Amino acid sequence: MAALPPCAGPPPADADVLTHVRDRIAAGQYVPGTRLTLHELHDATGHPHAQLRLALEHLAGEGVVNGRGRSRWRVPGDRPVERTRHLLAELISHGAYLPGNELPPLPGLAAALLTSTAVLHEALPLLAGDGLLDLAEGPHPRPRVLQPPGTHPSQDVWPPAWAEVLRVPPGQQRTGASRGRHDLREISDRARWRWHHGVCLPAKVTSEQEVRQSTVQHRLVREACGRMDTGSRSGHVGLRAAAARVMACASLPADGLLHQRAYRITVLAAALADLADELFASRPPRPSVPYPARTAGGHRAGAA
Repeated sequence: MAALPPCAGPPPADADVLTHVRDRIAAGQYVPGTRLTLHELHDATGHPHAQLRLALEHLAGEGVVNGRGRSRWRVPGDRPVERTRHLLAELISHGAYLPGNELPPLPGLAAALLTSTAVLHEALPLLAGDGLLDLAEGPHPRPRVLQPPGTHPSQDVWPPAWAEVLRVPPGQQRTGASRGRHDLREISDRARWRWHHGVCLPAKVTSEQEVRQSTVQHRLVREACGRMDTGSRSGHVGLRAAAARVMACASLPADGLLHQRAYRITVLAAALADLADELFASRPPRPSVPYPARTAGGHRAGAA
């Protein structure tokens, strides 16, 4: 009896499709942990679903993506403990959270840092080890901010160096850099939506957004510094914290993989929208203009 021929394995993945998907992942086009779908890859690359499925199975065998089978492929990546730790340390050092005060409630703080409370619970002891936080004991403790190492309690951490705040904005202006607070809030919401869906914008669009944000940052922080310089500092607590948060988010590296740049864009967009709201809320009141009184004949006083 003749031996049966060996079962044929799956056909090999197309080299061009394989290279295209591999390059998108290597460039950081996807946030770590994002689920890869055939529909999104087809829209982005134009390759047919069958070839994309073979490419993902091949990359899963190499360890470039995690998981096997339909709708189970994910971009590998650890939980962003270091990223959370770094941004929270910048927020403290820039004065968004002042020494002696408690941090905001952890669920809201985690949402602002684009992370989870589980990751935040891992980052807090690291910051305590850095001398930035005091982790109090108790059933529901709130970490308290300590004086940053190397600074004196009487040393004001805000405003930052004027050379940093008032540096010349980029010479190449972008359309939309002068939008109002409602537009900035909408931009922030769109950036957060993209981040949670895990797909980053192309490199060219990302660079354009970074230029626009740099110009908006210069305009709003300059206005905030002028507002605080002319008024009582104790009366601008919210404005000061919002401006410090902008400076902290802007201090994150503006290079690296696309998902790292997308993180900076997203947290900075929210900080800029919050600062615009604070500037609107703390604007000086307009001088009241007395309404002309009417005479007995019904005419305004002074009218011909």
